[in-house]
Amino acid sequence: MKRVVVIFAVAIAIAACKKSKPAPPAPAVEPDYTPSKTVLVFPAKDEACITGVSVSDMQSSVVFSWNNTINAESYVLYVKNLETGITAAAIDVLGTQKQVTLSKNTPYSWYVISKSSKTTATTQSDVWKFYNSGAGVISHPPFPADLLTPTFGQSISAVSGKIGLSWTGGDVDNDISTYDVYFGINSQPSLYQSNVSVNTLSGINVSSGTTYFWKVLTRDSKGNTSTSSTFQFTVN
Repeated sequence: MKRVVVIFAVAIAIAACKKSKPAPPAPAVEPDYTPSKTVLVFPAKDEACITGVSVSDMQSSVVFSWNNTINAESYVLYVKNLETGITAAAIDVLGTQKQVTLSKNTPYSWYVISKSSKTTATTQSDVWKFYNSGAGVISHPPFPADLLTPTFGQSISAVSGKIGLSWTGGDVDNDISTYDVYFGINSQPSLYQSNVSVNTLSGINVSSGTTYFWKVLTRDSKGNTSTSSTFQFTVN
C-alpha cells in the first residue's frame, strides 16, 4: 500500500513540474519601416505656377515642396512634361524641397516617392498637374486629357459588339468647352467624333480580335487645345 502511495505522489510531482514549465517566448514582431504617403504642397494642383524665377526667355526655376512623412529618409521627385511626355527624376532628395528648371508656358505633372534604407518598400504620393506660366500669359491651354477606359494595352469584351470610352480633362482656367475623339485601327487614329461636351462615348462598334487606338483632343473657350497620349486596346 505504501508503495502505491509513493508512486502516486511521484506521478503528481512530475505532473506538477510539467505544468509549471514556462511557455516558449512569442516570436519577435519585425517593425514596419514602410514610409508613409507624403502630401504634395507646391506647385499646387491644377493651378498656374507664376512664382518661378526666370532663367531665360524659355525657362524658369521652380521650387517643389512636399510634407515630411513617417519613416521616410529620402525622396524621389518625378516631374513630367505633358507636351513631350518626358519625365525627369531627382533621386535621393534628403529634404522636402527641390529646385527644378522647367520650360515656360508648359503643362507638367509631378509626384514624390518616399524611401527608407531600412526597407525596399516605397510609397507614392498623389499625382498633381500644374501649368508653368510665362510672362504675359492670360489664357492657359487645357491639360492633356487622362484616358481612363479602356486602359493602355487592355483586353476588353464588347457588349453586343459595342464598347465605350471615358476620360477626364482639366484646365487651369476651368474653361474646357469640347473634346474631339480620335479612334480607329491605325496607330494614328482618325477623327471619330468632334465637339463632344461630356467625358464619355458609348455605343462604339468594334470587331472581336481587333486592336484599336484612341486619343482625345481637349479644347477650351479661347481655342487653346491639347492632345492626350494615344492608347491601344484589343477586343476579345
